[in-house]
Amino acid sequence: MEESEQRYRNLIAEADVATAVYMGREMKIQYANEAMIKVWGKDSSVIGKTVREALPELEGQPFHELLDNVYTTGNTYWGKEDKGELVVDGNLRTYYFNFSYKALRNSQGQIYGILNMAVDVTELVETKQKIKESEANLQKRIQERTFELENKNKELERSNANLEEFAYAASHDMKEPIRKIHFFADRLQHHLNNTLDADAQRYFDRMKHAASRMGTLIDDLLTYSHVSRISSFSEEVNLNNKVKLVLEDLELEVEQKKAKISVATLPIIKGHKRQIQQLFQNLIGNALKYGKPGVRPEIKISCQKLLAQDAGLPLRDNHQLFYEIKIQDNGIGFDPKDADRIFNVFTRLHGNTEYTGTGIGLSIARKVVENHKGYILADSTPGEGATFKVYFPADG
Repeated sequence: MEESEQRYRNLIAEADVATAVYMGREMKIQYANEAMIKVWGKDSSVIGKTVREALPELEGQPFHELLDNVYTTGNTYWGKEDKGELVVDGNLRTYYFNFSYKALRNSQGQIYGILNMAVDVTELVETKQKIKESEANLQKRIQERTFELENKNKELERSNANLEEFAYAASHDMKEPIRKIHFFADRLQHHLNNTLDADAQRYFDRMKHAASRMGTLIDDLLTYSHVSRISSFSEEVNLNNKVKLVLEDLELEVEQKKAKISVATLPIIKGHKRQIQQLFQNLIGNALKYGKPGVRPEIKISCQKLLAQDAGLPLRDNHQLFYEIKIQDNGIGFDPKDADRIFNVFTRLHGNTEYTGTGIGLSIARKVVENHKGYILADSTPGEGATFKVYFPADG
């Protein structure tokens, strides 16, 4: 019997897990290995004392009640990350444990004691709490940042709306004065025609040309403002018909430059007819305008249906279908580093002496495409022509 009890003591003493045995309902500490004594923050003098005597700081905590319940019912208690406060090194500290209280029975099945095994998981629990707090703080910062961004976006939308409203009003109000400048300059030149020398004639011509350029700029600004004031209305748009109308409008320039234009079969999409026509007017007009001197312009308009991932579009849904419409030319091209910049308002890569324009045409084109939830990209090699790719959603 003594040999069996000694083996039992040795087993408890050598256990890696903090282990103790409490005897009787008063919970007298019969055995406690070094690991358990370390957990308690005590020394071997606790052996032979009751749990209440050895650990007075447990008063008001649930452990005495749990022990009494296990002793009474025989049901094992499993604690997972349970909180406990112990006096260690003279200071009351909070710890967390995974532990069990298991009833010990004699040969007649009567309960005579409780086996307590425990693992200190304080570091693990505190780490989890810090992670949870960090996640909560991060979530709070994300929400705050999202709120800030939403407010800034609303402010930006209001600012853009006000700017577009101003551009529309200002451009509209400027049209009549510019028209009058051109009209009266022409009348005055005609009235003074016999008295004007060559220099004076040239000054009048330059003034009328400047007024004409200003009129064109105002028209482009009004167009840009119009496409920015998009409505929710949309209808079926046959792109073949739109391109046909554009080519009819550009017929004289096409004939003068003897341009060769090939157009593949294009799809029908949902959109705004006027805006789509403006888009092709600007893109095909540019392809004609920026031709190489002495070289017959060749413009090819093609179409294919492909996935967003194959087009390299920045979409989360890579499997969304798009119509890719290419407008390719053999003109002067541009430096690839300007491929994004050319879509900015008032951006021009050439002076008016070389090619006339306002620098708004491609900005209008991008705005139209964005209004239709699409994308527009440009690619080129100087001297080898340019390619503009327009992507419209193929699902309407």
